[in-house]
Amino acid sequence: MLRKNRFIGAALLALLISGCTVDKKIYDMIARIEKRLDIIEKIVLPPKEDAQQSAFNIPVAKSPILGKADAKNSIIVFTNYQCQFCARADAMLREALKDKDLKEEVNLVFKHFPFDRHHMARPASKAAMAAQEQGKFWDMTEIIFANQKDLSPENIQVWAQKIGLDMNKFNADLKANDEKYELQIKEDMKLGEEAQLQGTPLILIGGWPFDPAKIDAASIKAFIKAKGL
Repeated sequence: MLRKNRFIGAALLALLISGCTVDKKIYDMIARIEKRLDIIEKIVLPPKEDAQQSAFNIPVAKSPILGKADAKNSIIVFTNYQCQFCARADAMLREALKDKDLKEEVNLVFKHFPFDRHHMARPASKAAMAAQEQGKFWDMTEIIFANQKDLSPENIQVWAQKIGLDMNKFNADLKANDEKYELQIKEDMKLGEEAQLQGTPLILIGGWPFDPAKIDAASIKAFIKAKGL
C-alpha cells in the first residue's frame, strides 16, 4: 500500500511539474491506476489467511503419555528423533512438567513424525515403541535424544540394554511388530498433517499451536490461561 501511494503521489507531482492542470480527468486517470494497482497487489501480495478459529482435535489414542493420564490438558508433541530442536523441546517440556501446578494440570503426549531425509528417525521411533512394550518408552526417548548425534542401529541396542530392557523381547518385538509400528507412525503423521505441521517439533496445548521457542512453566501456564483451557 505504501509503494502504491508513493507511485500515485509521484504521478501527480510529475503532472504538476510539467505544467499540466490537475483537473477531474487527471483524478479519474489516477483512480484507474489505483484500481489496477490494487489488483496487482492482491496477486503479488495475497491477503493473509484468517487466524486459526478453533483448536485442532488430536486424539491421544494409544500414544505414550508422560504424567497423569486424566490431566485436564494435554501437551501433544509431534517429534522427529533426528531433529535437534525436538531434543531440546523434549528436555524443556519434561522440566516444565515438574512444576507443582503443571504436573497436576497437564500431561505430555508423544506423536511420531520422522522425516524421510533422516534415515535413522523411523528406526528410532520403532525402537521407542518396542521399549514401550516394556514400559520404557520415555526412558528410550530420553537416551536417544541425549545421544542423538550417535544414533545408529548398534547404539540403539546398547541404549536398550542400558535402560534395562529384556533384550530378547525387545528384538522380538521390533521384528514381530514392525507392521504395527509402521501403521502407528503413519497415523501420527496424518494427524500432524491435519494440524498443518510445517516442521518439528509441533507442539499443541489443548489443540492450539504453542511456540516451541517459549517452553517453560510460566509460558505454558500463561498460554493455558489465555486460551481459557
